[in-house]
Amino acid sequence: MTTLVHVPVSLLPQVLRATRNWLLRILETRPGWMTEAQAVEWLLADKFQLHLALDENHTALAALVTELRQSPAGMKICDIVGIAGINRHLWMDHLEGMEKWARAEGCSGIRIKNGRKGWLREERLKPYRVSFEFERSLP
Repeated sequence: MTTLVHVPVSLLPQVLRATRNWLLRILETRPGWMTEAQAVEWLLADKFQLHLALDENHTALAALVTELRQSPAGMKICDIVGIAGINRHLWMDHLEGMEKWARAEGCSGIRIKNGRKGWLREERLKPYRVSFEFERSLP
């Protein structure tokens, strides 16, 4: 069994040392988007939030980074900007917990950015509307 925990800003310095590899894996999925130093700065400034899926021994199996943002119309959205982890079947159930956390933060919507096609098979994602992003690096 795993537990999803939101890491308070005050605990980030010690937690980030232990979860650095997860953060780097999240950043690798979006080359050139943000440096590690910038991501850490945003986490420490609470522009990003870190959540961990912990097993019964309090070992991190996954890291999830969110960004709470305001739409131009004033709607608060929780963007899941990245997920990295192992043994996905042990922590994918926590999507409902993420939704509950987002609602408690005043969000009226949640979005998973940079999801993978294989996730379409996940029953828990069936209520989500699928959209596509097209990206190209320019020479």
